[in-house]
Amino acid sequence: MARWLAVSLAAAVLCVTGCTRVSGDAERERRIAAEQRAIQEYSEKIPEVDKLQERFLVEWRKANEIRDLKAFKDALEAQVLPALDAYLATLKLLPARTEQLAAIHGVMVTAYTDAVAAFRTFVAGLTNDNVEARYRVLLDTMDAVGAAEQAYREKLETYYADNRVKLVTGTSE
Repeated sequence: MARWLAVSLAAAVLCVTGCTRVSGDAERERRIAAEQRAIQEYSEKIPEVDKLQERFLVEWRKANEIRDLKAFKDALEAQVLPALDAYLATLKLLPARTEQLAAIHGVMVTAYTDAVAAFRTFVAGLTNDNVEARYRVLLDTMDAVGAAEQAYREKLETYYADNRVKLVTGTSE
């Protein structure tokens, strides 16, 4: 009788251990499936955001070719800042619906929020006397944006891989 009790107890322990592992695997698969849905929704909106970022970059390149300070400042206010504002507004609306994706996406939102502030500070009270110093500060901010974009891409690539999604970029490196 004791032997049957020991065998029954061992079988129950194996069943509980096995069921817990299966349950854990099933939970992990459900979590991955939820992350994949969030990734798909997020990824579908990226082309729209990329177009707005490209518009900002084009406007900034054009403004940088202007040598007259007043015309340069006018271009920043009339073309660059509105393009940057549109990009940031759309960036903020991207559906980052999971905690991990929201944290990764937040890197970009923070960097471009800082960029908007830097551009506004740069333009405010811009004179021939302070343009070089202000431009250096602006470029430092944009360097930080570049570093944030790199960190974002690396974190996004890892996140996608962890959730069995291949990250496809529009660049051919």
